[in-house]
Amino acid sequence: MNQYNTINALTHLDTIQNKMAAYICQIQNVLRYIYYLDNEPLDINKEDVKEKTIEEQIHTIPFNPDLLTENKVQLFIHIYDGSLEKVPLAQYNFNIDIIVPTKYWKMNNNTKTRGIQIAYEVLKEIEQKNFGLGKNKGKRFRIATIDNKFIIFHLAVFVDSSNSY
Repeated sequence: MNQYNTINALTHLDTIQNKMAAYICQIQNVLRYIYYLDNEPLDINKEDVKEKTIEEQIHTIPFNPDLLTENKVQLFIHIYDGSLEKVPLAQYNFNIDIIVPTKYWKMNNNTKTRGIQIAYEVLKEIEQKNFGLGKNKGKRFRIATIDNKFIIFHLAVFVDSSNSY
């Protein structure tokens, strides 16, 4: 791969990340799971959530435990690795870290979990969208706890291509 293509691939990382975050902020079910911390966040009698209401809970940086609050669900959307070697498409892996206070993890009378439902809604929507030239695809996930106060759902999303304009 020549230098121009490598440099070109790097120039679009921020654009792709910002597009992904902006798109996720438009998914009403995700916003409801973040904002309504009760048992039925998708109740049709509840008002739609405006992006501005939760903008401080969706970050485009790697996970930072200093930003956690015990009464807020938060998302960290960021690039975590990539390959610039594939011609003509670069390959990027993004992490969407869904952080849920443990006390809000279970809902719907313990039949559903908030983190998994957020991941489902995100993946359902972004796999239908292109942030680069190629398709986005859910790649893997991992669940862990943080000091028994939070549960983190790591969702890895693969984006094909550096060209995002």
